Amino acid sequence: MDRPLLGANGTEAMQALLAQGDGALVDYLKVGPFMGREAIAALAGRHPLMLHLDDTLSGPHAPSAGLVARLNGWIQLTGTPWTSEHIGFGVPDVNLDSALITQPASALLARQTAMTHIVRNARTLRGQLQAPLLLENIPFFPNLAHMHVCEPDFVNEVIGRSGCDLLLDLAHARVSASVFGLDVRAYLEALAKA
Repeated sequence: MDRPLLGANGTEAMQALLAQGDGALVDYLKVGPFMGREAIAALAGRHPLMLHLDDTLSGPHAPSAGLVARLNGWIQLTGTPWTSEHIGFGVPDVNLDSALITQPASALLARQTAMTHIVRNARTLRGQLQAPLLLENIPFFPNLAHMHVCEPDFVNEVIGRSGCDLLLDLAHARVSASVFGLDVRAYLEALAKA
């Protein structure tokens, strides 16, 4: 392959474009448990899928055997060549608000504590999932949930210590660069060190 692989969210709009023969550069539809088994099963035969999970890697406990079994079930359903998780948050617990922005549901973790939790949990999943685990950069919204984890050097250290590869979300990178007051190319160059 002479270009990066491109995934797009498996939304109804993207599915309609693909059904019309558009979207030739889309290699994978990004799907997740939030869509439900039936919807994912219907897509699985029509287009290659990439599984995106929604677990919080910054939590204080390593993933349980039950969680790993559940995630491997999603991997089998999708036939995904990789699975991804958001890199984690600056807090151990989060909620989504009505605008679908991640909000803190617990106190801010010290930078090193967040790093330790994320690396441990990513390593645990990487060693037990039936597909390689990628860690996705998240957009920097100025709240405690996003502290530390959008900084390029934090991302690079997590990637290096966890043994996972980076799933680059370009829209998330643009948001983070803007909030940090950086040119998006400078932000991407800093992430490219991962």
